[in-house]
Amino acid sequence: ARPVSGARAVEPLVTVSGEGLVVSSVKLAADRSGDLVVRVYESTGARTQGELRVGESFGRVEEISLVEDPIAEVSADGGVVALSLGAFEVRTLRFHRN
Repeated sequence: ARPVSGARAVEPLVTVSGEGLVVSSVKLAADRSGDLVVRVYESTGARTQGELRVGESFGRVEEISLVEDPIAEVSADGGVVALSLGAFEVRTLRFHRN
């Protein structure tokens, strides 16, 4: 790490809570819409629950495939998505811009 003078703290764009949950990628959608794509997985081999929080303001949220095809709408409350993942399960979510 390289120290930077005069820099202020920056809040993370995405955070996850829950035993064994890991954010593996955060990127913009491939269609250049400005939507945010977040991939999260369960890393310990056990079923787990937690929350994924997004710091920006987004509209609807949907689960998508690895090639970003829609799968299902996901319930979100103020940028917070409740997660329930099985052992080693991977979930990819798309946060649509308002």
